[in-house]
Amino acid sequence: AITHLRPLVGRTVAPADTALLLRSLAQAQLALGDRVASVSSLDLMLRSNVTEDAKQAARALAVNSILPQVSPEELARITDTLDSRGSLWPLFAKRALRAAYSAGDMDHVRGLAEQLREHNVEFEDELRTMALRAEQSETSDPRVIGAILPLSGRARAVGQDALRGLMLAAGAPED
Repeated sequence: AITHLRPLVGRTVAPADTALLLRSLAQAQLALGDRVASVSSLDLMLRSNVTEDAKQAARALAVNSILPQVSPEELARITDTLDSRGSLWPLFAKRALRAAYSAGDMDHVRGLAEQLREHNVEFEDELRTMALRAEQSETSDPRVIGAILPLSGRARAVGQDALRGLMLAAGAPED
């Protein structure tokens, strides 16, 4: 079906025919496990001259059936291949940002956050925090350890001993 349908993309005139073609193509690609191609077909439908009902159905298929199942590798391919001005790109880019953050890939998190900001995409608090942490990790040293120690009062001796131990472990002079 995909082999026969793909050449017809861009050739249909009636909105109903366009919607049927792109929906059939997306569903065939999804049935074969090609979620990246399926999302591309759905995104094309959302940017085409089709009815609002067809657009809502395409968005629902992408959000409810595809987005929850995509792997981090597929997310990376989707965010690279989709038109960033489309309506599906921000959804998948946000999901890719979360996946990159979970994997500890702060460079990718910074890049996605920058792209999302360039397209004026609203960040939820969780994503804003992830982006901020990724940006701060660029200037901080992950090998640095901080300590809060009592250096006055009743526990002064314990705090000073702990401070000497930290200084000794760091190879810094005690004074």
